[in-house]
Amino acid sequence: MSARNQLFFLILLIAVGLRLPLLKFGMPFVLNPDEANYISKILYLFKHFLNPHCASVPGFFLYLNSLVLFLSTLSLDTNVLLNMLDANPSSVYVVLRMVSLIFSLGSIVVVFLIGNLFGSITGIIASGLLSLALIHVMFSHVFLPFSMMVFYLLLSTLFALRAHLNNNLNILKAGVIAALLSSSAHYIGIVGFIPVLFVMALKKDFTKLRSFLVLFLILFIVLNPYAVFYLPFS
Repeated sequence: MSARNQLFFLILLIAVGLRLPLLKFGMPFVLNPDEANYISKILYLFKHFLNPHCASVPGFFLYLNSLVLFLSTLSLDTNVLLNMLDANPSSVYVVLRMVSLIFSLGSIVVVFLIGNLFGSITGIIASGLLSLALIHVMFSHVFLPFSMMVFYLLLSTLFALRAHLNNNLNILKAGVIAALLSSSAHYIGIVGFIPVLFVMALKKDFTKLRSFLVLFLILFIVLNPYAVFYLPFS
């Protein structure tokens, strides 16, 4: 293992050490009301198959965490889940917070890869600073969509940079997918399309724009079926 990779591995260990002990923060109390709000939407999703009856939260975030919760409890019964929340809230919250932790660590990896495009030292410094960033640490141990959104946002930027540096616009297709996943975690994530469009404008090549729009439409339907096939959200 090279010295650079050893340093990055150390950075990841530090990042895990800062974030992992915080997964039970506040338990058995829920100090962040937004976490409880997202839990209620997931319970509603279990009760009304694939339809959370709301447009305020993108579907991908809810579906992914619903799947994680189902795999951890092996139950779709909302009464069972409510009893778990009442008896031991950490059995539900810690599992869902773990998803945020994984995406948080993934963001550090992506920043490392982005930095490496400009030099190995840049990758080490960038990933090291992100691993210690207070806000990044804070959002890595709460059940909120921001860690997921930032991960895919950074991934979109990585693909856009690679497409530009390698002069290969086909790589932008992966950037479009990452940008859509970012906006499907949180609506702010739609800014993930900016790097993709910027590279296309920089290359003065919009020939692939139509195929990207078709890809976007297909993935949007897959990730947000309730928004397409069940328009009444009440």
